[in-house]
Amino acid sequence: MNKMLLCLLRALLRRCPACGGGPLFKSYFTMVEACPACHLRLERDEGHYLGAIGLNIFFAEAICIGTLVGAMLLTWPTPPWLGIWAAGMVGVIAGPVLFYPFSKTLWLAMDFALFGHR
Repeated sequence: MNKMLLCLLRALLRRCPACGGGPLFKSYFTMVEACPACHLRLERDEGHYLGAIGLNIFFAEAICIGTLVGAMLLTWPTPPWLGIWAAGMVGVIAGPVLFYPFSKTLWLAMDFALFGHR
C-alpha cells in the first residue's frame, strides 16, 4: 500500500502514522508527547500544529457549507431559512471541535509521509 495512504488511514484511526501504535491522546484534546510504541515525537517542531489548525478550520467549514448548500438545494424553492441558519450555527461551532483530534493526526501523518522521522 502507498505510504501516504497508509499514514492517512492510521491518522483517521487516531494512531501513529509510523507504526500504527497508540493511543496518541491522553484526552480528547491532549496528545501524548511521543508514540507509546515507536517513540515518534508528535510535536515535530515548535509551531508544528499550526497547519493542523488550518486543516481543521478548512475541513470543518467546508463540510458545514456543503451541508447548508445541500439543504437549501433540496428544499428549494421554499427553504426553511431559520432551520438552515440554526443548523449552520451549530455546525460552525461543533465542526472544528469534533474534527480537532483528527486534524492533528492527519497533519502529523502528512508530515511523516513526506519527511519521515526527524
